[in-house]
Amino acid sequence: MGNDLNNFVMKKGKEKTPFDKKNEEKKVTKLVRISEDVQIKAKIYSVQNKIRMTELLDLAVKEYLENH
Repeated sequence: MGNDLNNFVMKKGKEKTPFDKKNEEKKVTKLVRISEDVQIKAKIYSVQNKIRMTELLDLAVKEYLENH
């Protein structure tokens, strides 16, 4: 049984899951209010591009801060 799983993983490769540990910077939880239309657009984008909303908004804020 174990060998079958190992063979499958070797052939297909291991996909990342939310349970995989990441070497990320420390995250804090803050309540931020955004307009409903921005939230809807961000949610649609995140689903279509398979990215968490938290990651999308984190990247967007970082990019904004770098450019302004």
